Amino acid sequence: MKLARIAIFLAGVIGMTTGGLVTISALKSNQEQELIRTHENLKSQATVLVDQFFSILESTKKLNPKTSAELLPYVVHYGTVKLKSGVPDEVESFSINDLALQERVLNSLKSQVSIGDLQLVKLGLGTFEMNETGGKLGIFVAQPVFKSVVAGSIDPEAVEKVNLSLIDPVKAFPGLGKLASGNLDAFLIHKDGKILAHTLSAYVGADLKRLNGLKDSLGNLFLGAQTGFVQRYSQSDGTREVVAVVRAGVFPFAIGVEQKASAPVLSTEWLMEQMDSGSARKGVGVAFLLISIALVLFAIVSSWASRGLRNELGKSLDLRGSAEDALFAGPDSISNRIAEPLTVSTATEQFVGIRTGMDSEKQELRAQAQSIAKSMNSGSDLVNQMLSRIESALTLETVEKELVQTASELSNGSAVYFRYQRRMQNLSLQIASGGVKLENYHLLQAYVRKDIELQVEQLSDSGKVASLTHYGPIKKIIQSSFQGARYEAWAVTSTPEVSLQAKMVGVLVLINPDQADASFRPVLARVMREAGNYLYAHGNKIRSRNVPGPELMA
Repeated sequence: MKLARIAIFLAGVIGMTTGGLVTISALKSNQEQELIRTHENLKSQATVLVDQFFSILESTKKLNPKTSAELLPYVVHYGTVKLKSGVPDEVESFSINDLALQERVLNSLKSQVSIGDLQLVKLGLGTFEMNETGGKLGIFVAQPVFKSVVAGSIDPEAVEKVNLSLIDPVKAFPGLGKLASGNLDAFLIHKDGKILAHTLSAYVGADLKRLNGLKDSLGNLFLGAQTGFVQRYSQSDGTREVVAVVRAGVFPFAIGVEQKASAPVLSTEWLMEQMDSGSARKGVGVAFLLISIALVLFAIVSSWASRGLRNELGKSLDLRGSAEDALFAGPDSISNRIAEPLTVSTATEQFVGIRTGMDSEKQELRAQAQSIAKSMNSGSDLVNQMLSRIESALTLETVEKELVQTASELSNGSAVYFRYQRRMQNLSLQIASGGVKLENYHLLQAYVRKDIELQVEQLSDSGKVASLTHYGPIKKIIQSSFQGARYEAWAVTSTPEVSLQAKMVGVLVLINPDQADASFRPVLARVMREAGNYLYAHGNKIRSRNVPGPELMA
């Protein structure tokens, strides 16, 4: 009898230990899954704010602040600076007569903007001190004014003046306050670590690089092709935070969204949080009830005869084995990368003509091949006509117009084209065809992450056309503008014969294409590659643009 009681006691201890370990493992797994969801939420919120940042820049660039100052309340001042020998020299005009502010803006322009870069990008950004104490920073947007020559034309190589729009970042991001109601904090930060706008106004002007947990990450963010990061850090008061930071393209600014980090499982802080939770107190009550039941059962089982000892030991060992199996089925690892891999849709394979089939499908494939060949022959004249027109084209706009019109005719639908500005990593809608009418279409733009650009170009180097149909920023624009219409989005690139390696120049979107007849796609592939070569040549000022395009992709 005594031996039976000892065996049952050991079985109970083993069961309680394994049950506790399994419970802890489950708690940690749940916390890690919640952390993954938190990271994704913070990254998506930061990406939305980056899109707003580019919208602010685009509206500032499109509108003239001298005539539309009331429409842009975040543009607090504006002015013009003269150049001398290619260097900002003096203020020509300014919206207010504040000589100290003018001097600070002029010095900031000299130290932060290269006139050579301004010739190419047509837009420069930097910060300036909004007051003499330097506690609050503003953003200046610099746009070049080129020297006029005969017949009203301009010399694109000679910058004569620089127009400045001075932005108050706090006024430019009124939506930060909405995040505070959802227990999130957000901020706009310059590459030197200074906070320009924050959900909590008290943090404006603070230097995040003074925090050891963020110093190295912020320093590396603006080096190379890194687009962002997600990590934990401790504030100066000891509060732990988890933050997602996304860089604003090639500009020296980034957006961060953060929230309080959850405490590690079984830590003192975690236990206090659980005790403050109503569900946790209910769980504790259930645990005490189960312990009481277990004690009663132990008293009953301990009176069993020793003849049942072997069976009980066998059951306890089986229980231990199953619990150990649960322990070693560990959770998946957590990824801290902001950049997500590009998803190339199965339509890419159709686009490049990759088809396979079993013996029973040979007849169908042969018929499809004949249909494609017929379509290619009928579309050959259309392609040759387009090429003859773009060979003599002098502007990007002319090539873009021909590309859109030809794509519309081939697909029996409408088409729009987004031009890709590589330095800004930004797509802007340039032209539409096939009956498409959009108001303020020049304000429709989408940000392209660096990893997306690289994957598109790698696919092009291997002879494929990347589908961006499901890329979030493009999907959002098309769905909001065309409300439920079917569409396909394809990346337009140059070829290595022209640009040494493929380069992304834009995105062509087909609206309601004739999906019943897919034979136009191989012809469209050639159209896009030929147009992509000319768009790259115009954009990079290559004189000999008549470089033969690639052979039709097989």
